[in-house]
Amino acid sequence: MMQTSRVLTLFGWLLILTISVLAAPLKISLNIPEVVDDLAEFSVQVKVSNVGKKPTHLLHDPYSVLSPEWETNIFDIVKDDGSVPKFTGNEASALGDEYTTFLPGQSRTYVHQLGKSRYDFATPGSEGDFFVSLNRLGQRLTHIHDVNDPSTHETVVYGVKLVRSPSTRILGSTVLAKRSVGLEKRANFANCDVSMQTQLQDLVVPAAQTLAQQAFNYMDILINQTTSRARLSPRYHIWYGNYTRSRGLRVRRIFQSMQDGQLSTNTYDCSCTTSGSYGYVNNEFGTVYLCPGFWTALPVGSNSRPGLLINLISQFRQNGGTMQLATGIAACQALAKTSPRNTTRNADSYEYFAENFPPLP
Repeated sequence: MMQTSRVLTLFGWLLILTISVLAAPLKISLNIPEVVDDLAEFSVQVKVSNVGKKPTHLLHDPYSVLSPEWETNIFDIVKDDGSVPKFTGNEASALGDEYTTFLPGQSRTYVHQLGKSRYDFATPGSEGDFFVSLNRLGQRLTHIHDVNDPSTHETVVYGVKLVRSPSTRILGSTVLAKRSVGLEKRANFANCDVSMQTQLQDLVVPAAQTLAQQAFNYMDILINQTTSRARLSPRYHIWYGNYTRSRGLRVRRIFQSMQDGQLSTNTYDCSCTTSGSYGYVNNEFGTVYLCPGFWTALPVGSNSRPGLLINLISQFRQNGGTMQLATGIAACQALAKTSPRNTTRNADSYEYFAENFPPLP
């Protein structure tokens, strides 16, 4: 019997991106190896270089090339017939305050695994030509203006310049097992010690429920007012910008989905060990992963533990699929001024609106 082997050919793009951040230009290059023996080992290397004369501080945004461990969807992968592999990584995550300083002339390389658990190539079939690039989320870099105040970070989206497109061949077509995301919903807690469970059960979750309920009640009253009167709301205006009824309805709907008992029925998983991060959610609706940064957050006020839970669960697709478009108080207030439309898709905006600290009418 003659044995046949299947060959996967992948066209990798070498991308060069030069930007200016705080007068320190950066160069980002994406490279794919010429030959990969097995799809399960398929990875890309992303090199970030400071080609300027001043240091720059980049936040570890889970949606950026600096955070491969989060396995978020920052790549576009398209087969020659137009089909795409199914994304099976982490949908979203909450931002922490960890950053990396790039000195003049300094470079760092980040390895992003694509074929193990991030994308399921069985969806389009693992044979054929694929084209890989950074999507719009992957083109974002978040830099910090003042390292002594990590809340002063700003997220900017940059275009990518295609330099050349070498052919990359992957030999072997191992069928990858689908990733098992999260836990079966049989308990409210996983990998949390007694102290963590007590804090969540007795303090954090009830406080988050109260914040979500109060935010929903506020929005329910607001959308039943005339548009001209609703636009006078200081609390809405500072976090969501100019009021329109359609945006107000979306904000109310997302808070309604949170306060309908969901916070008390989630599974909270404390297994994350990534320092500087608060937590994340992925494809399994109802499972929230809490990282070390979550436990160091304040119990009340801005950037509180209850507020962070609201931030996280707003990112579930079933709740609204919010994202990290702007992070930190200053950036969210700026977003409300420049792009009110995007505030209703921004996770931090829901957190700060719910926390309402200091209180606004």
